[in-house]
Amino acid sequence: MVTREWILQILWELPLYYWPVFFWELVQLGRWWATNPVEPGAMVTFQVTGTGRIVMAGYIPAAPPSEPQWSDHAPRAPWRALDPQVISGRLAALAGVAFLRCTLGAPCGPFTAPSRCTVTAPLRPRALDPP
Repeated sequence: MVTREWILQILWELPLYYWPVFFWELVQLGRWWATNPVEPGAMVTFQVTGTGRIVMAGYIPAAPPSEPQWSDHAPRAPWRALDPQVISGRLAALAGVAFLRCTLGAPCGPFTAPSRCTVTAPLRPRALDPP
């Protein structure tokens, strides 16, 4: 709560005739702290006036514990990704895209030599063919 260094610093700056007032305020502060404990995580700041009085300068309450958010790590409804309409919609989005097919043993990527890669026909998924 109150450290020895803080008390000595205040006594160094406070005139000698205000020391009894400051010590009385320390006793009252200790009694108040014992009857009104601050919850963990909260912060209370005190200041000392020029006459040795200790006043509460600020109080920052502790934040309530937040509820864990599992939805940050997993979707809320994973079964929706298995919906046939969603799957066919994703395949339809790929229907007009042409892919690079590299010859065997050649590295395939954006920096591949054009002589080793051929462009395949646009993908037409069988799921989109009429029955």
